[in-house]
Amino acid sequence: MAPDLSEGARTAVALLSMLMSAGGLAAVNVFTRRAFRPHELWSAALMWGIPLAMFICGLWQVFGPGTLVFVTTGSGPWSGNTYLGLVTMLWAGGEALAHYSLLRKRLKLGLADPIVANRMFLWGFSIFAAASISASTLVLQALGYNVAGTALGTLLVGPLGLVSASGLALAFWPPKAYLAWVQARENF
Repeated sequence: MAPDLSEGARTAVALLSMLMSAGGLAAVNVFTRRAFRPHELWSAALMWGIPLAMFICGLWQVFGPGTLVFVTTGSGPWSGNTYLGLVTMLWAGGEALAHYSLLRKRLKLGLADPIVANRMFLWGFSIFAAASISASTLVLQALGYNVAGTALGTLLVGPLGLVSASGLALAFWPPKAYLAWVQARENF
């Protein structure tokens, strides 16, 4: 965050960020469960448990050390959000790539659509690229590097975020030429 913002503005932006992060990860969990594991009890536990844990970490941060402490130092209960996000993304990416593997087998028998298989691959690949941001951040923090708001953080997040966003763009808004290329490929 920009250091020239007032403490109130920094806190408000951080709270908005916390809400958006929790909402986004909850949405990914709901999608993953509904798309891949709608009848599994353990997937319901993940779908509800991760947002609940984020909510508890958020409340603990706000009413414990305070939101501004997290903004300025990156420490406190909300830092657990990185772990919860990593679990969410690994689950989503793993399910998508496992389903892609099944679709590849069905493609060989003419029982799957290459566009759907490609979109499943792109979704899984993109989510794993996003997960690698969280994983790299955790590793660097464990080694003593603070990546939040630093050039190192930008060099880490920027390229991996671009890879993730590019894959998602191809999955959800593919150009006609890309779709034609996917359709024309044999043994996709």
